[in-house]
Amino acid sequence: MPDGLRAAVAQAVRTSHDYFVATQAPEGYWCGELESNATMEAEYLLFTHFMGIGDSDTWRKLANHILNVQREDGTWGQYYGAPGDLSTTVECYFALKLAGYSVNDSCLVKAREFILQKGGVPQTRVFTKIWLALFGQWSWEDVPTVPPEISLLPSWFSMNLYDFSSWARGTILPLSIVLWYRPVCPIPEEAALPELTPSAQRNHAGTVARRRTSGMAGAFHLADRALRWYNSLPWHPMRGLAIRRAAGWIVDHQEEDGSWGGIQPPWVYSLIALKLLGYGIDHTVMHKGVEGFKEFMIEENDSLRVQACVSPLAGQGPSTASQTAWALLALVSAGEWEHPSVHRGLQYLVNTQRQDGAWDEPWFTGTGFPGYGAGGRLKGSGRESSSIIQGTELSGGFMINYHLYRNYWPLMALGRFLERMVREA
Repeated sequence: MPDGLRAAVAQAVRTSHDYFVATQAPEGYWCGELESNATMEAEYLLFTHFMGIGDSDTWRKLANHILNVQREDGTWGQYYGAPGDLSTTVECYFALKLAGYSVNDSCLVKAREFILQKGGVPQTRVFTKIWLALFGQWSWEDVPTVPPEISLLPSWFSMNLYDFSSWARGTILPLSIVLWYRPVCPIPEEAALPELTPSAQRNHAGTVARRRTSGMAGAFHLADRALRWYNSLPWHPMRGLAIRRAAGWIVDHQEEDGSWGGIQPPWVYSLIALKLLGYGIDHTVMHKGVEGFKEFMIEENDSLRVQACVSPLAGQGPSTASQTAWALLALVSAGEWEHPSVHRGLQYLVNTQRQDGAWDEPWFTGTGFPGYGAGGRLKGSGRESSSIIQGTELSGGFMINYHLYRNYWPLMALGRFLERMVREA
């Protein structure tokens, strides 16, 4: 063994132990931050302006974080080490302008060069264009539409609301209201984005020219044209009922923590849709939703970052048995089996164990496969009655609940602790 290696490893173990102890909740579990990309902060800034609840101090802290994660080339990416992303960069650029940054500030100059090089606003993703349309920086005519009548489709009808995954339908339904109302929130003239749309990409009518498409993209294009034609009709006999049904669905599906689905997209769009339907900011549902966002935020070093989602219950209740067990395994392996932090974690597992010897862990915390099965539920597997099938609320290609995790990781943690006790005795 090289000289000093044993001492260095021992010091690393002690340092890691100190970290685990410092980050443990008083109840005995651990809960970590879910890091996303800067669109979370940019969209939250835009959201607060639209809702009329923004303040300069919050915007300054959000802008500080956005600038802290800007790349050297002036761009923003979607993950660590990723290349600059056009849509992410446009949203951050707009948020900074709305927060008071000048078009001539160096951070925006470099970003603008990248944006124009990539084709400007016309080449951004649909959700970015929706955010821009909310503030008059993109035409609602150039955003795909979904009619609120989707709330009335029966379960046997193709493309009904429940053909989509949980988070998807929680986003689509409120968006159908937003896309029908087509609101435009005023912004200061200096925050507008005319410099991000190359004039060469616009036709003489001032509308971005559409490309000819074929295949699946062409089919969706035709469907969108049909829906636009339907929306252009002077009479929609079911529209009022559809909107009332949608509003009721949105209100009924708000979580106890104020969120919708525990994640940002359906949350912000639900609050925006309810605002359009006349819900005041002091309404119970609205107040609960706005206040709930604060539990997803982390303020640090004069900056504010927004988590898109949080670990189950985010410190407002019990963590998962499997994740607590992982931390215990690390501490016991590091020789800290007698530390009070380990004892609290062990007591948590003992207290939450069921009479049959298992643990409850209903949350879908495993990383799934978003593209698998095109977002649909698994069909024809021949195992519909098996416990492996998660039920009608779970998309076949979404998040995963590893059912054995909740049992064998706690068992392993408890066993390792007992093994260590025997060895020390």
